[in-house]
Amino acid sequence: MTCGGSTCPCSAPGVEIGFIDGDVRIKKYSVGNWVNTTNKCTSGWKNEVDTWMNDLRFFGNNYGNSNFDTVTWVGSAGMYTAKDGCHGKGRAFDLEYVKWNGTNLNIYAGGSGPYPWQASASRTTRRLYLAVDASPRKYFKYVLDGWYGNIAGGSAASHKFHIHMENHSTPVLDRTNISSAAFVQAVCNNFNFAGLTIDGNWGPLTENAFDDINAAWSYSTTACNPFTNVSNYRDWLNLVIKHGFADQAAGHFTSTTC
Repeated sequence: MTCGGSTCPCSAPGVEIGFIDGDVRIKKYSVGNWVNTTNKCTSGWKNEVDTWMNDLRFFGNNYGNSNFDTVTWVGSAGMYTAKDGCHGKGRAFDLEYVKWNGTNLNIYAGGSGPYPWQASASRTTRRLYLAVDASPRKYFKYVLDGWYGNIAGGSAASHKFHIHMENHSTPVLDRTNISSAAFVQAVCNNFNFAGLTIDGNWGPLTENAFDDINAAWSYSTTACNPFTNVSNYRDWLNLVIKHGFADQAAGHFTSTTC
């Protein structure tokens, strides 16, 4: 499952796709427009991305308003790229745009912002971004978003304008991972008004805010452990996704399993 040890030059995988989950067209940004494109990947990665997209569509359709009835296309910076890591094996995806039937989430924002995760964006937009951000975390351990890009800087700063996902290891929550910690901080701020500094450092304030939001949406970390159990973490992420599409504060939906 790991992409560790993958170095390039490397040969392109044999599967080339222009759609995800059957009919969601893949597009790329080119000279001010989004144009149809294809991405190369492994057959296994195609199946995993199809599963993720099917899940995203389900939650938008069931918890969003009529603008989210279906995803029509996504913007992507690519799957396979001749570089080290999961991209070099065709097992990564960079998400830049999601177009539903009645609205969109422009993560790329021309590569210069303002971006939908920033404080300057509306709370509604940030909540939608978090719903989309949460969805691949159900299936892929390493999901890198705008907050991570802002914290890490350097070559990682590109994540300010795309959400990177790869199937690197078991998807569970991790207090020591900058991306995971920053994501939880953003969730606590935008759904439960925690007022945390989003710095990717899981300290006592983040732990307290995590406890508070779990109390708000009735998720018991005694009954369920999102740090060791994939299903338990997915249950927690489902709460983020539901609240994000519905644009509601924590507690509008509550856990039925934890």
